[in-house]
Amino acid sequence: MTFGLIFFAFGSMIGLTAQSFWMVMLGRILQAVGAAVVPATAGIIPVRYFPVESRGRALGIAMTGLAIGGAIGPIVASLLLSAVHWRWLFCMPLLALIALPFFRRYLGDEQGKAGSIDWLGGGLLGGTAALLLLAITNEAWLPAVGAVIGFVLFMARIRFASNPFIRLELFRHKSYSLVLALSFLTSGIGYSLAFLSPQLLSQVHGLAPGLWASRWFRPQQRPRCLAGRRASWQMPKGIRSSSTRHLHCC
Repeated sequence: MTFGLIFFAFGSMIGLTAQSFWMVMLGRILQAVGAAVVPATAGIIPVRYFPVESRGRALGIAMTGLAIGGAIGPIVASLLLSAVHWRWLFCMPLLALIALPFFRRYLGDEQGKAGSIDWLGGGLLGGTAALLLLAITNEAWLPAVGAVIGFVLFMARIRFASNPFIRLELFRHKSYSLVLALSFLTSGIGYSLAFLSPQLLSQVHGLAPGLWASRWFRPQQRPRCLAGRRASWQMPKGIRSSSTRHLHCC
């Protein structure tokens, strides 16, 4: 967590002082690397520090917090954009450093078991995703062919590696595979709405990308915030235990 937040802040500083497009891209990449610890930590903390009977509620509250952040963030960002230069948006992630002393104090610094990481498998998966995005964005066949080849190599890697990046036995659990597929579809639809709705409001309806536009294209987060905690309270104990085992496997 410490490494992620510091890396996140470092990327924000690069973006804040950027004088060219490549520096902005570098800052955003570093921000993405650091921000990757936030959803992972939001799932790990309830599993590690809460008993089984209250773990589902803790997971629901954590996911609700992520949803609230996703709803408030665009509104605050658009408000700032209407008042100051866009580069000052890179100052907002620096506020995350305020939470770092509390994480260090209350969560402790326990040493986990050392393990190996399948860097080759992770690289193949990341390369496949990047090529697929390039193929869709540029409508090009060459990156699409590269994505297919990368996916085939990735599947071969996780099948024969002794410690693969993703364990295939996870997908043998039908319920887990079904939930994973549904999560993939709902996440894809959700991110597409966040990407397409601003273009619809600005190019078709002529709305400025300010505070009112943000209020229009982020209402889907409101039921998500309300449903997250309610679903966690209704989660059966057996499902909570099963979910915990899968998180440990990941």
